[in-house]
Amino acid sequence: MKSPFCVTIVFVLLAACSTPKEKIPDVNPMQTTSQKMIVYQMMTRLFGNQSTTNKPYGTIEENGVGKFADINESALKGIRDLGVTHVWYRRD
Repeated sequence: MKSPFCVTIVFVLLAACSTPKEKIPDVNPMQTTSQKMIVYQMMTRLFGNQSTTNKPYGTIEENGVGKFADINESALKGIRDLGVTHVWYRRD
């Protein structure tokens, strides 16, 4: 007589080997589009900075610093107009 544990294991293995109900597509969706992914790396510290000084090892007062609030709708629209598809925000 077979133990219930062995019967359960065989049932689980057979269920795991069955064909999936939903077919997974073979093609990567990015390959089917004609548009390539273009990523814009946005460094918040530099993006909204109004100062043109770039002193090595300078302070924030000397070199200036941008704020996250400087990234607004018009800035994102300008980036989009460049053909960018994705924005990567980087905290410096």
